[in-house]
Amino acid sequence: VLYINDGTDPEELRKYPVLIYPHALILTEKRAEVLKAYVQDGGTLIIGARTGQKDMNGHCVMAPMPGLLKNVSQSDVQEFTLWDLRMKQLR
Repeated sequence: VLYINDGTDPEELRKYPVLIYPHALILTEKRAEVLKAYVQDGGTLIIGARTGQKDMNGHCVMAPMPGLLKNVSQSDVQEFTLWDLRMKQLR
């Protein structure tokens, strides 16, 4: 188990070939930069579907998930709940 916080140095992560960060619901710019550096150095990062959904105050950010890691993951989560899928079917 490794805790990633705003003081984590990218050098600390380089010894791990794969990082699984399943519950990065709250993400800061500093943490995102550390993870970005890790991936750019060849590391593999596995994140959960709600990564980057909230800021440090617990407020939802107004950006598609994974928020600050969007450019790192090359993903854009459009829908993530059964409710979203159901409403789309009803349209």
